[in-house]
Amino acid sequence: MGKLYNKIHDYIDHCDNGNILEIGMDRGEGSTQTFIDLATSRGVEYVGVDIEPKKFAGDNVDVHTMTGEEYLAQNTKKFSIVYLDNFDWNYWALENSIIKRQSAVYEKHMNTELTNVNSQKSHLLQAIALEPYLTPNATIMCDDTWWEEKYMVWMGKCSSAIPFLISIGFTAAHHEGKANNPAGCVILTRTCG
Repeated sequence: MGKLYNKIHDYIDHCDNGNILEIGMDRGEGSTQTFIDLATSRGVEYVGVDIEPKKFAGDNVDVHTMTGEEYLAQNTKKFSIVYLDNFDWNYWALENSIIKRQSAVYEKHMNTELTNVNSQKSHLLQAIALEPYLTPNATIMCDDTWWEEKYMVWMGKCSSAIPFLISIGFTAAHHEGKANNPAGCVILTRTCG
């Protein structure tokens, strides 16, 4: 996703003071430290979840090695800012070196196949599981997701989750990117009262 995660800063002024959740932690682009810093500045906890072990430390840092669905099944915390950047999307619909590496990771840690349908399924299950843990005024950022104008549908990782999030009061406040461009994102916001 490059540095697109920084765009979230433009859409969080309305957010309650709940914790920050990142599902799918940093793989070299800097998102995790950015969200840890944001949590520190807001006086809340950063919660990171990834299927591979990650080492980030701090008084306000809570890291879990598991899937997002597994974490949310045992979670009790409230979140105002969420970044969904896990279960990869295969833009190329083929098996190149990146996909081969990621496929091996998914097979090893999740005993599942890296497919776009599995990516959509994972993100929908996470969105449903997140509902009771979201504060009324919240922002969710979806990685590798875009609006497909020709068909008037969401595509990518969170394409199945976005209609659900809209059904519980979120609005797509920002989107960019397109097919075959691994730099798309959608930012959804909810303001209640």
